[in-house]
Amino acid sequence: MAADVAMHAGSSWRGLILIGAKVKLDARKLESAGVKRVLLASGDFDMSREEMRREARRMDGQQGIRVRYESLGRVGHAFAPDMDGWMQGALAWLSAEQDQTNSGIAGGSAAR
Repeated sequence: MAADVAMHAGSSWRGLILIGAKVKLDARKLESAGVKRVLLASGDFDMSREEMRREARRMDGQQGIRVRYESLGRVGHAFAPDMDGWMQGALAWLSAEQDQTNSGIAGGSAAR
């Protein structure tokens, strides 16, 4: 649902975080809506993990949008043990002007 809202033209978000969900993103709609970065995340044991990783690889760079997957750590369909720290890193990446080599997200790891 959040992805659908963000993909409508005129949304006020430049970044989007989607956690533990199977999603199919549309690069043209995201670009038209002004979204510049998307972070997909799940726990290592979440059933949506592999699909989210594939979607991040498929989408990254389309229409100039940066998309990456980050792990929430060794959890299932749950938040990271240090969700506050993880979210701070996630928000920093979303708001960054340039792509960063390291995610900077506590407890997370980028998947390429």
